[in-house]
Amino acid sequence: VRDPIPAERLFERRGVEPTTPSNAVHAIPGSEEGAGGQRTPHRERQLQSYQTAQAQKGEQPAQFAYQLMSSPVFTVSITATVADTLTLFKTRNFRHAPVMGEDGTIIGLVSDRDLLRFVVGRDEALPHENQERLEERLASSIELLLRPRVLTASMDTEIRYVAKILYEQHVGAMPIVNNEGILLGIITRSDILRALVKNMKLELWA
Repeated sequence: VRDPIPAERLFERRGVEPTTPSNAVHAIPGSEEGAGGQRTPHRERQLQSYQTAQAQKGEQPAQFAYQLMSSPVFTVSITATVADTLTLFKTRNFRHAPVMGEDGTIIGLVSDRDLLRFVVGRDEALPHENQERLEERLASSIELLLRPRVLTASMDTEIRYVAKILYEQHVGAMPIVNNEGILLGIITRSDILRALVKNMKLELWA
């Protein structure tokens, strides 16, 4: 029986340090204006800094899985064959897909590399005499490719933990599930990199 492993089990959560309240930002006094009510360069810089701070106030850095996960998620049924899954990956341009049991819970994760490794094996090329072997592999159940356990995360798992697991466990994606194991979304390494490239406020190590 495959056992989904919550990402939180792999790390000891650290407590959140209490923050120190900051002083309120007050309007800049009018005494810094020049003659005739004209703004001085110093006051102009202060106003710009204040406006920038106010604009950034509402921007929250991406810290949790729900902020990056893709949803809804296209999935593969446990009853699918390798050929079925390859077709799905090709038509949908997928690289990873969760494999779902008949009860609707996630039981595994399959990648394009898993599929190619299984189909081709150690053969760099499949000659004509291996056509029968190729057909057998394509007709195999996708269940043969699944690992005994699948790593999962919850919506409030910190992105830094997800990134750390993807790196250390050499996996390319992580399903996001609720407490009942129901699939909610998925995060891939590409999602994290894409967020960085787009200058998204991504807080991984702070």
